[in-house]
Amino acid sequence: MAKLRQTKTVDKWKRKKWYDLIAPNYLNNKVIGHTPTIDVNKLVGKKITDTLMNVTGDMRQRNIQATFEVIQVKENKGHTRLFKYELTPSSVKRLIRRRRSRVDDSFVCKTQDSVHVRVKPLVITNSVVSRAVQKALRQKTIDFLVSYVSNNTYEHIIQELIRHKLQRELSSTLKKITPLRNSEVRLFKIETTQKMQKKALIAKEQPKTEETKEEVETEEKTVEKVEAKKEPIKEELKKAVNVKKIEKTTVKNTSK
Repeated sequence: MAKLRQTKTVDKWKRKKWYDLIAPNYLNNKVIGHTPTIDVNKLVGKKITDTLMNVTGDMRQRNIQATFEVIQVKENKGHTRLFKYELTPSSVKRLIRRRRSRVDDSFVCKTQDSVHVRVKPLVITNSVVSRAVQKALRQKTIDFLVSYVSNNTYEHIIQELIRHKLQRELSSTLKKITPLRNSEVRLFKIETTQKMQKKALIAKEQPKTEETKEEVETEEKTVEKVEAKKEPIKEELKKAVNVKKIEKTTVKNTSK
């Protein structure tokens, strides 16, 4: 009888090592989690989400979700940065009430250290306001946040968000237009789709190639054909309308 080969099963978990995930310096380098991995290179880019209350110990920040991203590994420790700052959907629902107007927007801007971020502000008025006032609030919010982000580094902006200083400054500027109930930054995160946007801009700026010219020409020809088909139909409709008018006039004359 043939002898059966004995194969050794290797437990992958024994090969893995545990790494501590460390918060940034402005959050006192607190340990925010642990993760196992075999390859250290795969640890870079890993994300972990938790409420900001568990990191700072402040109960007022229990409605804020913070997503941290590992940017480097040193001495079996994964050092992170705050990738996304977001209000929980339940807290946003509690802010919105009847007989109030909600003004929000979403846009991408660049920080002083060339980090592209997506910002989603949320402004709630003290009472129902007109569309003109909402438009003024939205434009003032965009202008303020774009100038603020462009004149500060990403790390400094995150610190001001956590301290709620940025929200207070935004509220003080918008109160000149109309009384406000709340002014918050609903979402602030690093925009990862910027490469796609750059490609789209490059494609728009590039000159038209022969293929694109041919496509434009074919489109123009099809439009001309459609218009040529429509012309005889329009003429027939005009004739039918004229005939009806003549019939109406003849009927009126006979009745008289």
